[in-house]
Amino acid sequence: MRADERAARRAGATATAHAGLRRAFPPRPDETAWPASLLSAGQIIARIDAPPFRPANGTGYRRHGTTRILDWLAGFPGSSWQQRWKASGAEDLPKEQWLDLPMRWRQATGQSAAPHNRDCFQAGLLMLVCADVIRPGPAWMVRKASNWIVPAMAACRDLHGYTALQDLIDADPDGITAGQARLALGRITMILACKGGLVRDVTVGDYLQLLDAMHQTGTGGAGRLLAYRLLHGLGHLGPDAPLTGRAFLQAAGQRTVEELVDRYQVQCRPVRDLFVDYLRERQPAVDYVTLSKLAGDLVRLFWTDLERHHPGIDSINLAPEVAGAWRQRVSYRPAGGAAPGGETEAKLAPRADARSVMMAVRAFYLDIAQWALDEPHRWARWAVPCPIRETDCNRAKHDKLVKSRMDQRTRERLPRLPALARALSQHRLASAALLEQARRARPGDIFTSGGQSWRRLPAPTAYTGSIWACTPGGGPRTDLTRQESEAFWAWAFTEVLRHSGMFSAGHPLRRKLISAFAQLRG
Repeated sequence: MRADERAARRAGATATAHAGLRRAFPPRPDETAWPASLLSAGQIIARIDAPPFRPANGTGYRRHGTTRILDWLAGFPGSSWQQRWKASGAEDLPKEQWLDLPMRWRQATGQSAAPHNRDCFQAGLLMLVCADVIRPGPAWMVRKASNWIVPAMAACRDLHGYTALQDLIDADPDGITAGQARLALGRITMILACKGGLVRDVTVGDYLQLLDAMHQTGTGGAGRLLAYRLLHGLGHLGPDAPLTGRAFLQAAGQRTVEELVDRYQVQCRPVRDLFVDYLRERQPAVDYVTLSKLAGDLVRLFWTDLERHHPGIDSINLAPEVAGAWRQRVSYRPAGGAAPGGETEAKLAPRADARSVMMAVRAFYLDIAQWALDEPHRWARWAVPCPIRETDCNRAKHDKLVKSRMDQRTRERLPRLPALARALSQHRLASAALLEQARRARPGDIFTSGGQSWRRLPAPTAYTGSIWACTPGGGPRTDLTRQESEAFWAWAFTEVLRHSGMFSAGHPLRRKLISAFAQLRG
């Protein structure tokens, strides 16, 4: 069987499994009206102005925001607030731009359009979502979650459900970090925001619909597996629910070229079609990861950035000032920092892959110019001067700056090398002693090493070659065999670098040594 036939069969099997999961676990149906969405504006404001929506020390800011957004939505057709929200067109815009609609409405109606009104509308929408008056679509919701929606949803919608989730997090034997818990709770909160109800009402189909939205929009997947594990741990998903969420991830498959482009919501249709045609031409020569990154560089970092700063742009033939401004923007990324007063101030940091993005854009223009000679009927209309000069892609200066920063970090850390070597040696010896003590104990026995008590655990089936232990109080499980191995190789690697003089990042043999150690450890 040929490779293309095998690939086609695998794709067919993936599609079949994907369809089977949807039939077995359908999501809750989307509704256009429910009791909370049919309340009058006065009833909603009275509810928002009382606990738990308004804390005991609240200032009424949430009520003001809710009043403003209800006034704006009242001008759209519909018998429910959900229908008016859909008619507003807010979900047709990227999530960071929907606030432009109510702000323009305020200007048109002669009201103040001061910047603080944007925050007011944002707070009002948050309250309407937490009160289950409005349910945003999953594809719009997953693009950028509010930092306040998890605590607000927990306090206003389902305190008992979030308390149960936190109890599972605290009791998890693997030790869930605060960052992991925050991401997982954010995913669960997105489901509540889009589907309504309480935590116990979430279904497997709702979770699968969230994964589909993330898949279609190309948003990050951090926290999705832990979110499913927590939901499954509550026991409300039913006896037929898979034990983990990996079954859904494996059935998701790869995005088509159209999906890779459409996840960034290009406004100009002809340019959107151009990117689809270009990526299809490149697809046979690159793997999927490269194709996905290329779509991100060309569509997200290049074209949608231009549409954001130049609304209505419909040509890739850029004026010099437009191209220059884009090169400046792509060279830096936002990086928040703490201001002297404790507030967050906007800062810019150099983007590490700015040159590779410019190279992708330059290749895009040059490829089209070359293809226009062979197929003028397809590409000639798009053959325009390239806005990226060859000097913009020159990495020589960039590489020198990178090497300079690496050398400076080495100089700053060298005085602390002896202390690092002592700490690694002590950790190696302590890990070896702990493993030896654990070997002498039987599963269930308590032993002591380094002044600390441990209980040896029976090894899981999948790790029969490892020795596991935990603290007698029921702390997180520790693979002592792996811990001792990592301690030894960290010590050995550092000692070789230290005694051979290869600790400098610029040493010609350093990279080969790192590769050799990786093979030995593997």
